[in-house]
Amino acid sequence: MKYIGAFLVLFLIVMSVDALDFNLQKQDSGIVSGLEGKMLSLSVDGNSEIKMQIDRVGSQRIMMTLSSTQEVIVLDMGQEKLVDLDGDGTDDVTITLNNVIDKLASLNIQKIEAVVNDEDANVDEAIVDTGDEGLEEVTGDVVADTGAGLNLGQYSKWFLGAIIIVVLIIIVAFVYQGGDNSERYYGKAMDLHREGQEFHWDGDDETAEELYDKASELREKARNLEGGF
Repeated sequence: MKYIGAFLVLFLIVMSVDALDFNLQKQDSGIVSGLEGKMLSLSVDGNSEIKMQIDRVGSQRIMMTLSSTQEVIVLDMGQEKLVDLDGDGTDDVTITLNNVIDKLASLNIQKIEAVVNDEDANVDEAIVDTGDEGLEEVTGDVVADTGAGLNLGQYSKWFLGAIIIVVLIIIVAFVYQGGDNSERYYGKAMDLHREGQEFHWDGDDETAEELYDKASELREKARNLEGGF
């Protein structure tokens, strides 16, 4: 029994270690270093892990690939770039190349502070100006509609049924359309992406973009073979 207790304690200690290189929920800025080929671990929300690989390290320039968006990031010494880590359309951090020693790159990552949207403030002011009577009428209608339309038990059954149907569709699509073909498409897409990185590194951005587009088309075909998910 004591061995089981010791194992549980050790397990909790290991799980409590933060393996992330940069966590926006715990730090606003920090220095992250890595050798060529290293996979950095970043997080925006503190839970989801985002991978960023240091593909190549030159004497004055580095190239990295962000796994979440497949974006290729090229930085010269001292250059600062805005980066959207989680692919939601909003830049999360600025990344600056501080220094390069042999194949070791040193990066400064800085969190971008959120800006309050003026339109939200205007909406709040408009609600205040409507008066107590208007608020009571609107609130009463909303509550009445919500009470009449919600049935948690009914919605949970439909939700469970939808999940089962989706799983069955995925299984059928995989069996009849073939997982091997999708794997080949993914493999070809990865080869094209790497070839595009080479052209990007050499400064031929036009050819690189064409290869990235072809890789995206192959990945889309692979996803369609797997059922579109």
